Amino acid sequence: MFNELGTEFDEVKAEVRELRRERSDLQEWEQEAERLEAQLDYAKKLLIVNGICDDFRLDEEGRFREKPPRSSREVATMVRKYLHDRVELHSEALRGDKVMDRNSASASWAQTAWQGFKALYAYGEYMAENPGQNVDFFTWCSGPHNRSGWTRDKTARGESGATMDKRGKTRIFPVSVKLSRNEEMEMVQHLKIQRKGEGDIPRVYFVYSPRTKKVHVGFYGPHELVPNTKSRKR
Repeated sequence: MFNELGTEFDEVKAEVRELRRERSDLQEWEQEAERLEAQLDYAKKLLIVNGICDDFRLDEEGRFREKPPRSSREVATMVRKYLHDRVELHSEALRGDKVMDRNSASASWAQTAWQGFKALYAYGEYMAENPGQNVDFFTWCSGPHNRSGWTRDKTARGESGATMDKRGKTRIFPVSVKLSRNEEMEMVQHLKIQRKGEGDIPRVYFVYSPRTKKVHVGFYGPHELVPNTKSRKR
């Protein structure tokens, strides 16, 4: 009987050793998968910020296909994943996404917004590499360094005095404590994802900080949340 128990014990020990080896192999495979995924994300980022292609995913046949964002939430995810070193989209910046995304133009808006965020990235890169430059985004859009395709007619340098007098509080947005001690800041520069329309057309408010060398986005949402003096009351 003792011999049988000894044999069973040896078999159990052998199985435990095998399981430990398999677990070790699994951990190595997981680490390798994480490393390859990080390399792929970096390669994607290089393609994106250099204007070669947008994000791409595996299709049903296992081939890579370009897949631009189709909703404001997808845009926010891509900005945070690929553009975060020059564009900081605050965790509370995306507001009213359901309002924007239920419009029939939502996919077109998402793609335009993505182009705008990539332009902000390029602007942030230029400003970070040229410290001391006093160039706002509106001016940069008309200059020789803008190769993003984003034009200044889709950009507002500021708001009218009447709008700020009457609606100024709606232009104060959350920012990182690295940018402002009280974690909020007035922003008036913005992207016009669609220039004219109803209250659900998207707007993106931002400011560049030479201290952080980033474009900080405090608002990405529908126009109705940042009304001007021409906006209809709801």
